[in-house]
Amino acid sequence: SIKNSANNSVVSSGESFNSSNNTLSLNVNLTCATHYYLSLDSGAVSDGNGGSTQAASKTSNPRILFLTEACPNTAPYALISSGSTSPTNGQTGVSESLTSITLQFTDDEGHSLTASNGFPRVRRALSNQPVSSNFTFSPSNNTLSFDVSLACDNSYYIDLPGGYLNDGNGGSTDQMNKNSSSKVVFSTVACDAPPVLLTSQGTSIPHNGATGVSTTAPMYLKFEDPNGDTLQASSPTFIKFRKTISGISTNRLATWDPNQNRFVINSPNLVCETEYHVEYAQGIVTDGTNGVAAETNSTRSLSFTTSDCPNNIPYLASSSPHSNPHDGESNIASSTSSAE
Repeated sequence: SIKNSANNSVVSSGESFNSSNNTLSLNVNLTCATHYYLSLDSGAVSDGNGGSTQAASKTSNPRILFLTEACPNTAPYALISSGSTSPTNGQTGVSESLTSITLQFTDDEGHSLTASNGFPRVRRALSNQPVSSNFTFSPSNNTLSFDVSLACDNSYYIDLPGGYLNDGNGGSTDQMNKNSSSKVVFSTVACDAPPVLLTSQGTSIPHNGATGVSTTAPMYLKFEDPNGDTLQASSPTFIKFRKTISGISTNRLATWDPNQNRFVINSPNLVCETEYHVEYAQGIVTDGTNGVAAETNSTRSLSFTTSDCPNNIPYLASSSPHSNPHDGESNIASSTSSAE
């Protein structure tokens, strides 16, 4: 048999011996960059006249010990549209108040990545001027982070020197800029952009698509201004919760929390096991120049489903008129032939 030198595991099968050419054949399943050896029992082959082969192993003499070819190595590369990369390539409407940008890398063989002495930067696309200051590479998650200062209505790109990251096995990252095949180019929001409702998890409560939402717990609608302007809102006001299926709506009182830029609905008191979406009037929140767009029955950017209705167990209805006779009733005719 053929065995792995490191752990002596058998990697061969279907052994056969051809006496016409004195050849032993084996089917093998080998791995790259691995040492193997031939394991042969004493007397495995004989000549019919009392002579037979000696045992063979990785330490015998003679022996057959061999090494397979080096494993193919894929160079590490950037995850330009996935992972922890933010913003991603082609993303638009990025907030100008964003102060940190991340670019995540991966290595298909799982090699540890090491940064070189290059200087990656984030640059303005039009002038190529850098807009990043400090940068750090974290080998624990293969993420490169930049501190940035962005402006509204501009395009930016990540400028990465070729070979900035290497995997210790001859593979390194390619150069990246606004013209490379692999790139991260993004644009910021227009100047004087209106406020927006934040609907992702960790922002508004409930977030868009949430299920099992409490019908009575406070709810929070969080807003953001892409330009970083101070937000204002009329308070108190009413937020409409519309049932998605029936279209029936319910108004609930909301108060504005200027420290968190959110409306607080303390007593939603909604119906269980029901899908709702949020509606409000245009301009309910403003940045001093522009107002937030209206949320309507057609937009539905924040929808959620309330928790299941409680399950009441069956019980004996002992009072009148449910039971006949009912509890405590007297003077029941002895001739009564049925009871309910």
